[in-house]
Amino acid sequence: MRGVQPDLFGEFDAEQERAEQLLRFREAHQRPQTCPACGVTEPNGFLLTNNHGARLDVETLTVQGIPRPDGLCTAQWLVRNHISYAAQRDDAEQLERDAARGRELGLDVDAIVAAARGDEGPAR
Repeated sequence: MRGVQPDLFGEFDAEQERAEQLLRFREAHQRPQTCPACGVTEPNGFLLTNNHGARLDVETLTVQGIPRPDGLCTAQWLVRNHISYAAQRDDAEQLERDAARGRELGLDVDAIVAAARGDEGPAR
């Protein structure tokens, strides 16, 4: 019977830990995830990260790794800007379409339109 070579430098443990981390990451990203900012549920973690800037391993919402100070997810931020643009240009068709999406994402569409038209201060 041969003796077992001890793992003096922890390579086996480190490799096993990396494999377990990858498995946890894959399992987490394969089930539905909900955006903490707007409450929309995406089919998996990849789409949550891609569409909302939310990641499972980071506490705050980010855009390309940079934290968002306003608390809006990427989807809310983009739709807010589309609503503002449509309101400033008086594009009723685009405003109607983007306002509907903004309401789905929990945005205060009326305040955004008012701010874009100069009626009030900045809107969220």
